[in-house]
Amino acid sequence: MKIKVTINGTPRELEVEPGERVRGLLQRGGILSVRNGCDGQGSCGACSIILGGRTVNSCLLRAPQIDGKEIWTVEHMAKSRDLSALQTAFIEAGVVQ
Repeated sequence: MKIKVTINGTPRELEVEPGERVRGLLQRGGILSVRNGCDGQGSCGACSIILGGRTVNSCLLRAPQIDGKEIWTVEHMAKSRDLSALQTAFIEAGVVQ
């Protein structure tokens, strides 16, 4: 099935399987910031994305659920070689994920 989704400000039309998870879909599309840290249990946050202004675990969402939505990933913040304020805060706090 085809879905339309905006990823990091870029509209896309993607072919997805009904049971496909968003984390896998994003990784297949070259978004590498969504990590598998808990094998799809939704407990670690390593696959977090911003969906509709809320932080959600992409491993818990099925791809058809994001049809017509806008999502943001860490890649959006990495447009230049300079660190964003959020990235700097993560480093200063010693965040490992």
